[in-house]
Amino acid sequence: FLVLSFRENGKEIDRFLSNFSFYSSPGSSSRERILIWQKTILLIKSNWIKGVGAGNWQIMFPSNSMDSLDYLNEWAPIYITIQRPHNDFLWVLSETGIVGLIFFSLPYILIIFLGIKWLFDSKWSIAHTFMSVYLFFLVAYIVASCFDFPKERIEHLIYNAVILSILSHSLDKKIISDHKKNKNIYCIFFTMMFVLFLLNIVIGVYRTKGEYSMKKIYDS
Repeated sequence: FLVLSFRENGKEIDRFLSNFSFYSSPGSSSRERILIWQKTILLIKSNWIKGVGAGNWQIMFPSNSMDSLDYLNEWAPIYITIQRPHNDFLWVLSETGIVGLIFFSLPYILIIFLGIKWLFDSKWSIAHTFMSVYLFFLVAYIVASCFDFPKERIEHLIYNAVILSILSHSLDKKIISDHKKNKNIYCIFFTMMFVLFLLNIVIGVYRTKGEYSMKKIYDS
């Protein structure tokens, strides 16, 4: 879908999906999401290195025209703005650029890679069953992030943090108990986790200030 969307502003995917009822209906949620993704990709193409700035997707999104989404205004007596693209990865990429997407995706990639590597490199036991289940939960969260915005929902963030914590702790013990050759992977993994943790604190502070300023704008 993403590859097709980059070609001719997504005309190929439009023609293909128009054959299905979930897309051909003007008011369907699926159609709305796909149209928003296509326009978000156009935004990314013009700002793919550094993005449009954290928290600026809602402001910059209409810059690629809202023609195909005009029907949304028929549902309410006032003008509707779209707050998020219903895809966390596109959202992060459009706002923070390719570097932001790498930092956002890296913990998931590393944990899944190390988890699968450990499953195949050691003998099967009850610990493998739990590891497989936790990895499945993490992949399910990632899939949900492709169609929704769990990074803005506190219950989903708690779920994500718990799963990442369990997997990190489990892999911590497994990697330490393994052969010394894994020490380099261990050091790289947890150094990057620590750097990401510090980076998240800094970003969180700036985002909190931004939300406070935005609230003052709305109140005024």
